[in-house]
Amino acid sequence: MDKFEWKQTIRKNIFFLQMFGLWPKDETYKFDSYAALSAFLLTTFYFIGVFAQIINLFYIHHDLTILTRTIYLLVTEMLFGLKVYYLIKNTPLLKHLMKVLDADLFQPKNTRQIDLIRASLDTWTTVYKIFLGVCWGTDVFWAIYPLLDRSNLDRQLPYIAWYPYDAKQSPFYQLTYLHQVASYTYTIFSHINIDMLIAALNVYVGCQFDILGDNLRNLHEGDPNTNLINCVEHQKLILKYFAEGSNNFFNWIILYQFFISGTMIGLTLFHLTIVAPLTSEFFTFVSYGFSIIMQIFMYCWYGNEVEVKSKNLSSAAFESNWTGLSLKVQKNLFFFILRAQKPVQILQDRTMDRYDWTLTIKLNLSILKLSGLWPRDRYKMDPYTTLTALFLLTVFTPNLLSQIIKVFFILDDLTTLAATIYLLLTEILFAVKMFFLMKNMTTLKEAMKLLDTDMFQPKNTEQVALVQPNLDSWRTIYNSFTMSCVGAIVFLSISPLLDKSGSGKNLPSLSWSPYNTQTSPAYELTYIYQVIGYAYTCMNHVNLDSFIAALNVFIGCQFDILCDNLRHLQPGDDAQESLVKCIKHHKLILKFATICNESFNLAFFVQLLVSATITGLTLFQLSTMVPFTAGFFYFTSYYLASVTQMFQYCWFSNEVHLKSANVPCAAFESDWTDLSLEVKKGLLFFIMRTQKPLHISALNVFHLSLESFVAILKTAWSYYTLLRQAEEE
Repeated sequence: MDKFEWKQTIRKNIFFLQMFGLWPKDETYKFDSYAALSAFLLTTFYFIGVFAQIINLFYIHHDLTILTRTIYLLVTEMLFGLKVYYLIKNTPLLKHLMKVLDADLFQPKNTRQIDLIRASLDTWTTVYKIFLGVCWGTDVFWAIYPLLDRSNLDRQLPYIAWYPYDAKQSPFYQLTYLHQVASYTYTIFSHINIDMLIAALNVYVGCQFDILGDNLRNLHEGDPNTNLINCVEHQKLILKYFAEGSNNFFNWIILYQFFISGTMIGLTLFHLTIVAPLTSEFFTFVSYGFSIIMQIFMYCWYGNEVEVKSKNLSSAAFESNWTGLSLKVQKNLFFFILRAQKPVQILQDRTMDRYDWTLTIKLNLSILKLSGLWPRDRYKMDPYTTLTALFLLTVFTPNLLSQIIKVFFILDDLTTLAATIYLLLTEILFAVKMFFLMKNMTTLKEAMKLLDTDMFQPKNTEQVALVQPNLDSWRTIYNSFTMSCVGAIVFLSISPLLDKSGSGKNLPSLSWSPYNTQTSPAYELTYIYQVIGYAYTCMNHVNLDSFIAALNVFIGCQFDILCDNLRHLQPGDDAQESLVKCIKHHKLILKFATICNESFNLAFFVQLLVSATITGLTLFQLSTMVPFTAGFFYFTSYYLASVTQMFQYCWFSNEVHLKSANVPCAAFESDWTDLSLEVKKGLLFFIMRTQKPLHISALNVFHLSLESFVAILKTAWSYYTLLRQAEEE
C-alpha cells in the first residue's frame, strides 16, 4: 500500500504556524527574511501589547474590577509567550519528529490499521475545528463589544493598556483599536495552533500504540519471531522519539498551563457575574471561558489517551495466538509483557550514553563565566583574569565603598540607616562568597571532574529517573530565585523615577559620591552606574548561591545512586566486586562533599549570621512602603529572593543529611540473606561505617537544615519587631 501521510492531518495547523512566523522551512531559524518576519510579527503584535498592559498595571492597581480584567488577559498572553519560546527553542526537535514519522516502523501495514488510527485523527480534526470556532467567537465579540457598549461616552478599546499618547483622540483611537484587534487575533490564533500541535503529538503517540497493539495481536501473520522483534524495536522508537522527545518539548508548557488555567477560569467566571447578560461583552467572556476549558480538557484528554493505550499493550499481547507460538517466542513475549506493565519505562535500554551532570547547571556556569567568576582552569595572568579585575574594580567595588562611607553620615536616622545597611550587608556577603569561590577555584574544578568519573555515573535509566526529580527541583528553585531577583532589579531601577514624594532627584540606592549627584549629567550617569552595579551583584549572587546549592544536589543524587546499587546487590560471583564498588563510591562521595563543604565553610557561617538581619531589615522596609507602589514591589521581590536564597541552602543540605541516612537501610533492603559469608561481613562493616549521616555545616558550628531555616525566619521576625518598636519610640 501507499505510504501513509501523517502530516496531512495537521497540514492546516502547520500552515497557520508558518504564516505567523513560528514554523521555519529549515530545521531551525537562520538570519534570513523569515526570521526577520517572525521578529517583526512578535514585536508588533505581541511584545508591544504586553508591555503596554504591564505598564498600565501601575495605574489601575486600586480598582479590583479593572485590575482583574487586565490581569487575566495579560496572563493568557504571557502563557502564549512561554509557548512560543519553547516552540522556537525546540523547533529542530519537532522537525526531526515530523521526519521520523515517515520511518517504516511508524507506518500502518494495512487498511485495518489505517481504519484503527483514522478515528483518533478525525477526532483531533473535529476538536481543532470546534476550538477554532470558539476562539473565533471570542475574537469577534472582543473586537465589537466596545463599539456596542453605550454605558459611557468615552471611547473604549478592546483591552485596557497604557500608551504614550492620548488614545481617545482621532486618528490615534482608530489606529490603536485596529492594532489591538490585530494583536489579539495574532495571539489567539497562534496560541490555538501551538496547543493543537502539542495535542497532535499526543495523538500520534496514541496512534503508534494502536498500530503496535494490532501488530502484537497478529504476531502469527508471517514469521512470529521477526514480528516480535519488530514490535520491540517499534516500542523503543515510540518511547525514544515521541513519548520522550515530544514530552521534552511541552512538559514545562503543561506545567505553566495547569498552573495558570485555574486562575484564568476563576477570573473569567468573576467577570461573567458583573457584566450585563446577553450583551456582546457577556458573550465574549462566555466564549473565552469555553476556550480555556476546552484548552485544558484537550491536554488532559489526549494525555490520558496515551496512558490508556500504552497500558493496553499487555492485553494485546495476550490476545495474540500465543499458544501456537514456539517456546523461544513465548519466552520473549513473556518478557515483553512483564516490561509492558510499566508503560512509560518499557523496553528502554539499560545501556546508556554518558550522563552529563553539568548540563543542569550549564546556564548557571555560563553566567558566572561571562561575569569573570568561572575561568577555564584557574586564575592566572591572562586576559580572563584582567577582565575579572576590571569588572570587580569598576562595577562592584566602588558601589560597595560608597555605601560604606555613606553609613557614617546617616547613623542618627534609623529608617535611612536600615535602607542602606540591608543592601550593604548583601553586597558584603556576596564579596565573601566570591572570595572563597576564587580562592578554592582549583579544588572546585577538581570536584567537578569527579562528577565525570565512572563511579559517579548512573548505571541505567532507572537511576537517571531516580536523580532527575532532584535536578528538576533545583532548576525550579533557580528559576524562581532568578525571577525574584530580576523583579527586584527592575523595581529598584524604576522606583526612584516613579517616586514623587521628595523634591530632589532620587537614586536607586543611598551612597556617598565626591560630586553633586543632583545636577545633570552627573545624576543620569550615577543612576545608570548604580543600576549596572546592582544588576551585576544581584545576578552573580543568584548564580553563585545556586551553584553552591547544585553541589549539594549532586551529593544527594550520588547517595540516591549508591542506595540503588546497594538494593540491587545480588548473590553470585560478582557480589564481592559490587560491594567493593559501593564502598569506593561512598568514599568518593564523602571526598566530594568534603571539598564542597570546606570550600564554602566560612561563607555558610556568614550567610547564617547575616540572613536573619537582611530578612528582618527587608520586612521593616516593606512595612514603611505605600502598598502597590514600585518601592513596595521592589521590597516584596527582595524579600522573596532573600528567603529563597536561604531556603535552597537549608533544603538541599537537609536532603543530603536524609539521603546519607538512607544508606544503611538500602543495604538491608538488598538480598543479603543469600550472600556469601565474606560478603555479609563486608556489608556489615559498611553498614556500621554509614551509621553516622553526613551533615553540611558552617564552620562545624551550625548544621544547614530545615530547622536552621525556621530559626532564621524566627530571628528575622524578632529583628523586625525590634525595629518597629524602636521606630515608634
